Amino acid sequence: MILRVIGAGNEVLWEGRRSPGAGRFSTDRWPGDRLVADSYAVPPDVLAAAERVQVGVYRFGTDDLLAPHAGTPGSYLTIEVPTR
Repeated sequence: MILRVIGAGNEVLWEGRRSPGAGRFSTDRWPGDRLVADSYAVPPDVLAAAERVQVGVYRFGTDDLLAPHAGTPGSYLTIEVPTR
């Protein structure tokens, strides 16, 4: 899984990568019907500069993002940060 914090200039301010469940469920072993909670400790100064957050799941052993739905290209889920 990958979590990216994006700034106003579309730059990646911070990025965290690991298998879900604090590394216990790589995408080659993660059951598709199982929800897994995970948390990342993003530095406060990075969060203060965030314009949006992107979340994605990539194929084990590659940087290829998995598709959120069958038949669609791999992509990030993008969450816009509310205007301060």
